[in-house]
Amino acid sequence: MPHSSDPLAITYGGMLDTQQLTTLYELYSQDVYHYCYRRLHDHQAAEDCQQMVFVALVSSLHHFEYRGRELLQAWLYTISHNVVVDYVRKEAHRPTVPLTPELQSGGGTANALCERMVLWQAIEQLTPQQRRIVHLRFILGLPTEDVARITGRSEGSVKLLQHRALRRLHDLLEEYIAE
Repeated sequence: MPHSSDPLAITYGGMLDTQQLTTLYELYSQDVYHYCYRRLHDHQAAEDCQQMVFVALVSSLHHFEYRGRELLQAWLYTISHNVVVDYVRKEAHRPTVPLTPELQSGGGTANALCERMVLWQAIEQLTPQQRRIVHLRFILGLPTEDVARITGRSEGSVKLLQHRALRRLHDLLEEYIAE
C-alpha cells in the first residue's frame, strides 16, 4: 500500500502522475547514468541506457507494488542492470577506457591513464556478479545492506562476493605488476 505522504508513492497498477515522474527522474537519473556509464565506459551509450531505463520503468509499472523508496531504488537498479546487459548484447560493445577530461586537455599523466586502464581490465575479468558488487559498493558507494537489497542476496553473500572480487583483483594486479 503506498504511503500517501511520500511523493513517489505509486498506486497499485502503476499509475504515475507527471509530478511523480519528474520527481523520480530528478532523484534517480544521475545514479542511473553513473551506473550505466561505469558498466559501458561510454557517455553516449550511458545516456541511451539511462533513457531506456526510465522508459522500461514507466512501461513496467503495472508489475510493481510500491513499498517504499528502498525497494523502488532496488527495482530501478535491477532495471538498469538488465538494460545495460541488453545493450551490450545488442551492440556487441567492447568496454574501453575513455580519456578523462584532464587527460584530453593535456593535464594528468599517462601513468594515471595506464593505471585506470589496467584496473578496468582487471575488473572486467571478474565474474558478472563480482563486477556488480564491486560497482555498487565501491563506485556508487552503497552500503552492504543496500547492495544486498538491490541484488536480492543476503548481506553475508554480498560480503563473500566482495571478498572474492577484491582477492581476485589483488591477484590480477600483482600479476600485471610482476610482468
